[in-house]
Amino acid sequence: MTFFFDGEQMMGKVDKMMGEYYSEDHVLTFIGPFAPKVPPLDKEHLKGAMGNLMASFPDLTFNFTNVTPKWDGRGFAADIVVMGTHTGKPFSPMPGVLPEIATTGKQVKIGPETFTLYVNSDGKVNKTTIKPLHEGAPAGPPGFYTEIGGVLPPPPLPDALMCAEVKDFADWHAGFIAHADKKTFPMNGTTYTVPMSRGEACDEAKTLVFNDVTDPNKVAIALFSLDFPKFGPVMADPQFVEMSAAAITSQDAPLLMTNPGPDADDAPSMFFYVEVDDPDKWVAGFQAHGTSKSGTWGYEVPLSRGEFCDESKTRAFKCATNPKLVGGYIEKVRMDKLAPLLGDEKMLQLTKDLGEKEGTKVMKVVAPMPPPPEP
Repeated sequence: MTFFFDGEQMMGKVDKMMGEYYSEDHVLTFIGPFAPKVPPLDKEHLKGAMGNLMASFPDLTFNFTNVTPKWDGRGFAADIVVMGTHTGKPFSPMPGVLPEIATTGKQVKIGPETFTLYVNSDGKVNKTTIKPLHEGAPAGPPGFYTEIGGVLPPPPLPDALMCAEVKDFADWHAGFIAHADKKTFPMNGTTYTVPMSRGEACDEAKTLVFNDVTDPNKVAIALFSLDFPKFGPVMADPQFVEMSAAAITSQDAPLLMTNPGPDADDAPSMFFYVEVDDPDKWVAGFQAHGTSKSGTWGYEVPLSRGEFCDESKTRAFKCATNPKLVGGYIEKVRMDKLAPLLGDEKMLQLTKDLGEKEGTKVMKVVAPMPPPPEP
């Protein structure tokens, strides 16, 4: 740990650090709500990223202010500053994708960020996490890029899950379909005109509507690449408000859908959907698995669903958009139990026996939208 945190330039020690102190299965991950969009880096890709940075910032230094790391019960951690001066090659964090910035001579300081190094039983560092501490602060290679004048593309638009109960699904759904590409649409025996079609604010080709198997008037709507600021005025429009009041019994706050990853809680809520041969057969098996390991299929899988989630909140869905799709909503999912279960031989057999089409399952972590930033 001292070798990494000693405040010396990386150029003179990176080969020794990677060769002698880091395990072959080492992974570096940016974590936390302010993490940059950098995927987890295995040892090979970390070497590439470090080499790219040092070629442009030859004096690259971790822990520039020489903070003493502390054991936090999981690993050795310190809130450190990373420094580098752009005196080397032109820099791009994604060569060939983002344009290079010509040498600027600018000194860049990133952080403080919480660096935590974890050690395996052989005494080698097998995991590093970097947690940026401030919203909007530059972080990681993208931070070095923007600090020398680079411009990052805007982040992708979020995906959302909307859950509601409507008064008459057939009537509501006809109007919902029409609103996909039209500003004027029928519903509740009348016609409404709103400022824009839904397709002007999301990737309408991916929109999916699901019915709860216990009540078709209870719906879940998956919307992809949804521009909330753009669509907000539509939802506030008097015609849209009038339509909603007449057609919708109740509506939950929207949930953001993200891919499972290191930033997810230990027990997140999840929504998933998958294509199947026979939706009724799948639903029967899914419901039975809530409390049974052998359910409708006759052999035992390692866990019932109730052993790794709050089964009282579980919901099953059939898709109105694509009748071959089914879905599920699950709360407080114990990821430490679910992850090994998904790779279990018996569980894989069960998905086949229930008719799931290989490669069609989409799993999302869902969570309430964060509050808007304070002005």
